[in-house]
Amino acid sequence: MFIATLFDEQIIKKKGYALKNLAYDSAITLASIYGTKIIEGKTHYEAMCFAEKIARKIINTTLNTPINFSTIWRKNSNGSPLNVTLKIQELEHKTFWYRFLNKISFSTPEISSSANLVQLVKNKIIQYLGGDNKAIKKKGLYDIVTKNGVKCIENLRFITITKVVVSMNTKSFIYTGDQSIREIKSELGNIMCNILNSTPSYDTHRHIMFEDSHLNYQQARRTHKLAVRDYSKYTKYVMHNNRGSHTYDKWLKESNSNQENLVSNQHYVLLFEDSRDNDFNDAMYEISYKYVYKKISMPINLKSSIFNKKNCS
Repeated sequence: MFIATLFDEQIIKKKGYALKNLAYDSAITLASIYGTKIIEGKTHYEAMCFAEKIARKIINTTLNTPINFSTIWRKNSNGSPLNVTLKIQELEHKTFWYRFLNKISFSTPEISSSANLVQLVKNKIIQYLGGDNKAIKKKGLYDIVTKNGVKCIENLRFITITKVVVSMNTKSFIYTGDQSIREIKSELGNIMCNILNSTPSYDTHRHIMFEDSHLNYQQARRTHKLAVRDYSKYTKYVMHNNRGSHTYDKWLKESNSNQENLVSNQHYVLLFEDSRDNDFNDAMYEISYKYVYKKISMPINLKSSIFNKKNCS
């Protein structure tokens, strides 16, 4: 009988190990799915509830029976979740040989596992392809940030490398003047944070062409998007048909497949115009995106930072 009962004990131990692994895998699942859903634009509550729904399905399918589990989401000072702990309740396991010793079942203790949340961060890749305008002396980048409800230009800078990986709020500009960044900022003045209410007439603004039309002199449009597959065709077209102006408009009329609403927002060529002939080949950038994993640091005092999440429907 003693040897027989060892069989029951081994089974219980194996189930215990399996539950620990399941709890660990489920916590990782909660963390990764949460990050993915946040990138998709879901709220914290929506992302957490969706992650719990998937984790519940995994646990119930693996154990082949519905069980209860709880989650504790911990947050930072801004209220954003940072860590999740999954707890599987105490489970009862029936025995075979031990029942002859009046021991009908064994219980495995509550099992918990934690995982730091990992967010998928979307980065923008900007690669300069070339251009057909010697008047463009410098190329640069700028960031759009919101201050007190107003969109502002920040971190205006020139670049010399042809390929950069930047954040999603980074845009491009071209410059045909001779000033330094400091001089440009000084002359643009309140345009940096008040462009829509400004009517600048100074020469500096005429020499800088922003990707965002509302930032440009007289709010003129200086960019168009082109499908990557059409880049070679378009450059050849401009080379052979650039007589007069509005070459880009002529290209659209002759090639209906290149309408901008058909261009992928995930991978395209950004065409710049310096405001002269509207051929939109003065500077050209390939724009693409990639996701990278970003670890979220943990707060020092976890006990005081529990996210009080509403019950998921």
